[in-house]
Amino acid sequence: MKADHLVDRLALFTNLVPQPLFEGFLAFAMARTVMAATSLGVFAALEEHPDDGQGLARRLDLDPSGVDLLLGALRALGYVEHCDGRFHNAAVARHYLRPGPRSVEDWTGSFSYDMWEAFGELERVLRTGGA
Repeated sequence: MKADHLVDRLALFTNLVPQPLFEGFLAFAMARTVMAATSLGVFAALEEHPDDGQGLARRLDLDPSGVDLLLGALRALGYVEHCDGRFHNAAVARHYLRPGPRSVEDWTGSFSYDMWEAFGELERVLRTGGA
């Protein structure tokens, strides 16, 4: 967990923040947000044409209120930016989450789901030693 402000740093330093709770939940939420956006084609669609939530939902045949929530989360995570009423890919999404030589789009959009499922079995594997 990274603290950007002095008060946040003090809270972390003095153990006033339940760090395991935040790391467990936030890591889960952040991963699924990026995975969903990638597998649903959000980054590819925004690369073709920046759009507002309604337009993007229409283009991808998704629920508009869900897309608005997703775009808000992606914006908070730094994957998209909002300008003049439209969302567009931030630099990190342009570099890594669209087709190209440095792209991890396929890994994020498919392999991550395989790993998500595999890590869902972690407790069982640690108890039994089975694969």
